[in-house]
Amino acid sequence: MPRSNWHRVFHPLCGADLTTLLRLIACNGLPSGAGLLRLTIALASSIGRLPFTAIERAWTGFALHRAGPVQPPIFIIGHMRSGTTHLHNLLAASGQFATVPPVLAGMPWEALGLARVLRPFVEQYLPEDGLNR
Repeated sequence: MPRSNWHRVFHPLCGADLTTLLRLIACNGLPSGAGLLRLTIALASSIGRLPFTAIERAWTGFALHRAGPVQPPIFIIGHMRSGTTHLHNLLAASGQFATVPPVLAGMPWEALGLARVLRPFVEQYLPEDGLNR
């Protein structure tokens, strides 16, 4: 599938929740130029996601209450190109750990709902060498 140029207008803050975006605007003011278009897209995506976020928050709260205690998570934190994705892939291949797809880095609040629907769209912009698990 050929890649479109839509990724040029998206910014990593398109995955931010509305509270985070509003806090950034309050602290730093509005951007100028192309930054204003990206901020508008990020705000629109955050507002559009609000109903999904609210539904998932209520649903997961109920499900976690019923499930009881879970194992503590392992977070892989590192700088870009430092081997974090490779470590993630090794942990996933071991079968000892439950891992999450990369789409959840941008949509953690909708992990079980909207992120599953949008995963194919997001993953078309990720490398095609098996990192999309």
